[in-house]
Amino acid sequence: MWLFPEDVMLISRETLRRVLPWNKIISGAKHSLRVTGMFFHRFYLGWGRDNVYFGAAAVAFNVLVTLIPLTVLIFHFSTLVVMGDISFREEFMNWLTGLNPFVPQSVIADLEKAVLGGGSTISIIGFVTLLWMVSRLFGTIRTALDKVFEAPGRHIVWGKLYDFLLAVLVALCFLFAAVFTIGAKFAAGSAAGEYLTSLPLIGPGLTGLLARILSLTFTFLVFFLLYWAAPNKAMPMKMSALMALLAMVLTGAGTDIYMRAVSAPDWGIVYGSFIGIMATLIWLYWLCVIFIGSAEVGSVIHQMRDLAKQKT
Repeated sequence: MWLFPEDVMLISRETLRRVLPWNKIISGAKHSLRVTGMFFHRFYLGWGRDNVYFGAAAVAFNVLVTLIPLTVLIFHFSTLVVMGDISFREEFMNWLTGLNPFVPQSVIADLEKAVLGGGSTISIIGFVTLLWMVSRLFGTIRTALDKVFEAPGRHIVWGKLYDFLLAVLVALCFLFAAVFTIGAKFAAGSAAGEYLTSLPLIGPGLTGLLARILSLTFTFLVFFLLYWAAPNKAMPMKMSALMALLAMVLTGAGTDIYMRAVSAPDWGIVYGSFIGIMATLIWLYWLCVIFIGSAEVGSVIHQMRDLAKQKT
């Protein structure tokens, strides 16, 4: 029996129809495109409705206003842990300098000398005043996140007290991160640590891996704390963890991209001697946009999950 080319084509088409579930593939692709389009549409509407750029500018401004009080608070907490250990203080200062690549180490060194050297006494009234100034930052963050997640506002008195609590918690996160980082460095300087770091294959990778893990863990915990505790509504821990993970990844990628951009020879030529200040301002604003934008992503995902549950 002879088969003509037309018969072979019919057989191959029938075989493909049986083997490949084209209807399921096409329907799945349409569903994915529909969900993706709905996500970006809601994300675009939420971005404009919640004024993400304006909220990021407000948060960045309050970061600049409260940066020195927050640094003084961190140094004040560090005095409780340092207990006169000079090497510990030096490691803490180096760690704090590494948080912002645009701030000279001499500035933090002068502040460290003023606070820890006895040139500045922080009394109870001064401590409360500093805490009040720092609470401005967390009040702005809380307001921005309440708008994103459509949470009701708090009473002004309870809101300010809650901002105090957030300020203390974040300051403790900074302190614990510094303690663990410096402790890891001292552990690396011990006999066992020097032996492990001296190994040709394990040593360099172990040191870099430990520092990377500590840095990522600290960043994740700070973002998670803000997303979970700042809004005036019960936030699911899974969604808070998802937003914190997204913000952590985007913050690292955004900082790398920004550092490459400002390393160009002709970058910021119009700013002249203010190039360092402008680089810090733009970098802070960029990170605040990422922070609130990650909250928008989590809010849209939460809304779409609620709609899917209602349909089922």
